[in-house]
Amino acid sequence: MTNRTDATHCPVAYPFTGEHRLDLEDDYAHARASGQLLRVTLPVGGDAWLATTYDQVRTVLTHPHMERGPANQPATPRLETALMTPQSVLALDGPAHARLRRAIAGAFSPRTARRIRPYLKAEADRLLDRLLAQEQPADLVAAYANPLAATAVRQLIGQPPSEDEHTDVVALVNRLAQARETPAEAEARDQLEAAVDRLIRSRGLPPGLLRDLSLTRAVGAGLSTSQSTDLVFAVVLGGRTPSFFLPSAALVLLQHPAHITVLRQHPHLWPKAVEELLRFIPIGLSGGFPRTATAPVDVAGHRVEAGETVLPAMIAANLDEHEFPRADELDLTRVRNPHLAFGAGLHRCPGAPLSRHLIEVSLRSLITRAPALRLATLAPATWHTGRIVRALATLPVEW
Repeated sequence: MTNRTDATHCPVAYPFTGEHRLDLEDDYAHARASGQLLRVTLPVGGDAWLATTYDQVRTVLTHPHMERGPANQPATPRLETALMTPQSVLALDGPAHARLRRAIAGAFSPRTARRIRPYLKAEADRLLDRLLAQEQPADLVAAYANPLAATAVRQLIGQPPSEDEHTDVVALVNRLAQARETPAEAEARDQLEAAVDRLIRSRGLPPGLLRDLSLTRAVGAGLSTSQSTDLVFAVVLGGRTPSFFLPSAALVLLQHPAHITVLRQHPHLWPKAVEELLRFIPIGLSGGFPRTATAPVDVAGHRVEAGETVLPAMIAANLDEHEFPRADELDLTRVRNPHLAFGAGLHRCPGAPLSRHLIEVSLRSLITRAPALRLATLAPATWHTGRIVRALATLPVEW
């Protein structure tokens, strides 16, 4: 195990940049090449370790003594000021976390993802019909990626059709997310709790998470309203991630039209292409959720003491040459691809099956229905700022 003196550096500020782009900052490659954990200063709470190699990151994600709960405390190093609700599925470990995972297992099963796929295909076709009828250029983010991801989320939770903003759970979650750490947060939370409680008490819900929560409550095994609300909040927020990923994936393909040609000629490659895009495209501006060691942990040969926090940079691990030959190249035929885009271990993203279907349906429909699609010549893409995700604000396209 490496001596801690050898692994300790003068801490560097992290994230490395506030700019959003698809190519990772050189700092990640330098840290990987050192083979050591990098000491960093996070925006809140002070110093932590940054894991960047594949082995380091996988250990942090899967080790039973690297926990999220202790990392979700006021004094611990983290990326954002706001803390997650202590009973959130994202902030729990052990049996409490397992109980919540069981509550959402049906909604996130591969079977459910297959059920939702036809709805995604129909919505993709409808959105593309409308997009291609617009004047050029058109914004692929607003006209296609965002509404398609929203459809996936509504299908996932089983949101009944509603014209009433007070019963639209997805809209209420978005409102609460925007109101965090403001005077309006308490009111937004109350509105969301009331809507969730009203829905899971109702009858005739369509298939989805809300109906699952309703059925478990009916047999006396359900979660409290507050727990159910936290679960819905986490699921809906997590379900927005594809709206960040899809524009970036479209941008990568449009920048490399040879890959589009390959996929048109060899459609059987789509499953491999989806996995490679997930590996290749960084969504986080920084690492994943921090973990705090509850006992000394050996992280790929480096000792992390109890109470220390480690940030697992999955975006860096996915470009580790030791695990992915020619890692900096997009290879849509890559055979072995154990990427960490969905994480690993107990907190691995449960939405992976649905995300895979959504990515394939959206991109496949896009390049099939719009064969002349290209980046707009006079309207460059723009990026959001101030988030912990790399998200395109606009992606103007022509056809």
